[in-house]
Amino acid sequence: MEFKDLNQLDYISVQQESGGLDEIQRLFLSYISGCHVALSGPPGVGKTVLVNEFGEKVNQKLISRVMGPKVNESLLISYPDLINSKGTSVTVTRPGLLARALKDDCIYFADEIDRLTEDNQKLHNSAFDNRRSVTMRDGTVIQGKENFFGIIAYNPSEGMKSDLESALADRFVHINFDYFPPEVQSMISLKKAGFSVKNLLPGKVSWRAIYYHRERKHLQFFEVETVKKDLLLRDTHRNKTMEISKLNAKDIQTRLFIYLRYRNGPVLSNYTQPVAYKLEDLSLKLAEFGDELRKLSTDGVHYANRKLVSDMGGTGESIDFSCIRLHIPSSRIQQAALKQYAFLTAKIGCSPYLAQQYAVNLMIDQAAFGKYGKAKLGQGNSRDLFVAMAGTKGLLPMRKQRKLCA
Repeated sequence: MEFKDLNQLDYISVQQESGGLDEIQRLFLSYISGCHVALSGPPGVGKTVLVNEFGEKVNQKLISRVMGPKVNESLLISYPDLINSKGTSVTVTRPGLLARALKDDCIYFADEIDRLTEDNQKLHNSAFDNRRSVTMRDGTVIQGKENFFGIIAYNPSEGMKSDLESALADRFVHINFDYFPPEVQSMISLKKAGFSVKNLLPGKVSWRAIYYHRERKHLQFFEVETVKKDLLLRDTHRNKTMEISKLNAKDIQTRLFIYLRYRNGPVLSNYTQPVAYKLEDLSLKLAEFGDELRKLSTDGVHYANRKLVSDMGGTGESIDFSCIRLHIPSSRIQQAALKQYAFLTAKIGCSPYLAQQYAVNLMIDQAAFGKYGKAKLGQGNSRDLFVAMAGTKGLLPMRKQRKLCA
């Protein structure tokens, strides 16, 4: 089988990595661990393309809708329909988009969900928590099946208003998309215009692979290396390799997904290694971190920690920490973080250091979703502050060789 015939994602992974994972890996990880996903970012950065390709690759029906102010409970949950039964008109209740997705075990994609009113956003809440259900007008409860998976997407607002209703935002793992780097945008534009792309940005673009087996709940991440005419898959987290020719045809065609990854991340040697906590200790540390974030939203930051202030690029007097806006994290995101940490370490072979970083970043991504993470603070923004706070607790790497403020 030639490389061009492999099961490829027509998508380039370019988004900021969290604990070493790109946005495609994060989407698969959330899917297999039962954590619904919220995608945020400006138009044209690949959110919809990724969702459509993801649904196709995992071979699951996708029910999607671009939301707007005219989308209401009837369209989402249920609506009355008049039918003819044995010569008599009878009113029946039909399931709406969300109810159908639950009933038929589909992937549900609500694009531009921030355009819904808060009341209509709240209609989604019961589908995305432990209830996994909605109640139709006639009282019928539609219970979600095992593989029901929800994805919402929105474009962060220009103002500092909340982009999502708070209770709805609390039910999702958040992945932020940003604009493509110019060199990637150039490559994408050439490709979409039908031109051959020969220069794949040497040193910055590489091939990755994901192996996903739904029935076995198996997920594996690979780097792709060329070996003569065959391709060698090198497990990202284990010291193991596998040649593609050793896989059977079904695995290659339906369970192995090859895609391009653009590398432009931070230089990890410039950061200290965090403490790797055991699961029970990490649970306590995440709860303490969540408590600090809650206090931050009401009390501001005390300047006692000079390292934290230094990491923000200023002094206590030059940065106003008094009015920090954030989404206050609840136990739901802590549970999702622990669930994905356990899967990464036990099933994928990820090191406790990287899995812990990923788990902490899940909490930060939710606290700083949408415009919450964009408020300027010193030389950074509010999200940078949350990262620095996690660093001072030993949960994330901290920058080396930074001068402390006097």
